[in-house]
Amino acid sequence: MSVIGLGILCNLIRVGALFYSLKKFLSGFVSLIMLLEPAIAAFLAWAIFAEELSFLNWLTFVLVLSGIYLAKSDKILDKNSIVNN
Repeated sequence: MSVIGLGILCNLIRVGALFYSLKKFLSGFVSLIMLLEPAIAAFLAWAIFAEELSFLNWLTFVLVLSGIYLAKSDKILDKNSIVNN
C-alpha cells in the first residue's frame, strides 16, 4: 500500500510541476526540457548507484543536448513562438 501511495504522490508532484511550468514558459520550451528526463535519470543512476554507462549512452546524451540546443537557438522557431500578452 505504501508503494502505491508513494507512486501517486510522486506522480501528482510531477504533473503539478508540469502544469506550473506550462503557465510560466512556452509549451515548446517545456517539451524540449522534458527530453532531458531520461538523460538526467541515467546520469543520476551512474553518479549515485554506480551504474555502467556505455559509450553509446554518452553519445546519446550528446545528441540529445545538441538537438535541444539547435532547436532552442533556431531563430525561425523563436519568431513563431512569441506569445502576445
